[in-house]
Formats: sequence, structure tokens, C-alpha cells
Amino acid sequence: MRHGLKGQDYYLHNPWFWAKLGVFAAVGLLSLLPTLRLLRWRRQARLQPEFVPPPAQVAALHRIVSAELALLALLFVLAATMARYVML
Repeated sequence: MRHGLKGQDYYLHNPWFWAKLGVFAAVGLLSLLPTLRLLRWRRQARLQPEFVPPPAQVAALHRIVSAELALLALLFVLAATMARYVML
């Protein structure tokens, strides 16, 4: 009895699953730079209370986080597409 599970063949042969997995990995990798940069800024702010991050770096992080959010929206679309995928 499978209890509603689709089995590994469904996932291994579903191109939408692999696309979703790739987007998930991309979001994870993109989040590394902002996380490390924010940790560095926090350490600098602790050591130098007057520290202000450079505007160019803030703008770069803003673009990266915006890209992450766009990929996250794509992840939801891929999840819905994957759920409706019909194997031929």
C-alpha cells in the first residue's frame, strides 16, 4: 500500500521536480553572500559603533535578495507544475 505517495519513479523522471530542485539550490547558494556579509557587518558594528556599510555593498545585497525572492516565487510555480505533471 502506497498511502498516496507517488514513488521514486515519479520524481526521478519528472523534469519539473529537477527544475524545482535546481531553483532551490540556487536560492540556497545565493543566500550565502548576504548572510556572510551581514555577519561581517554585525561584527564591525560591534567593534566600531559608528560603522555604516558601504552603499555599493548594500545595493549589491539588495539585488541578490531581490533575485532570491524572484526565484522563490518561481519555486512555488514549479511546485504547482510538478504536482500536476502527468507521466506519459
